[in-house]
Amino acid sequence: IRPRVNDAERFDFRPDAVSVSIEFPNYQLFFRFRNQQGSSERDWCIVEICPSVLWTNDCVFSAENAASGSESRRQDQLRRGVDAFMRLFDDSGG
Repeated sequence: IRPRVNDAERFDFRPDAVSVSIEFPNYQLFFRFRNQQGSSERDWCIVEICPSVLWTNDCVFSAENAASGSESRRQDQLRRGVDAFMRLFDDSGG
């Protein structure tokens, strides 16, 4: 299946990665991409992923926008593991 890419520039510098939202879809970004590309709701879907993906794969977590300058410059070892995951839910994390 050939993907339809919604961000060709990838300011997170991870063109081979999949960026997902945990807990609830980023509906504002979802709406913006859909409108920018002139596509309908039928061209998009929300996929539920088994939570075990988080501990069985090499995941990098971003408490802020992954493409922001502060996150894209943050060292990967600080963005992996349980502490990085918990930072997603920390009120001071962004």
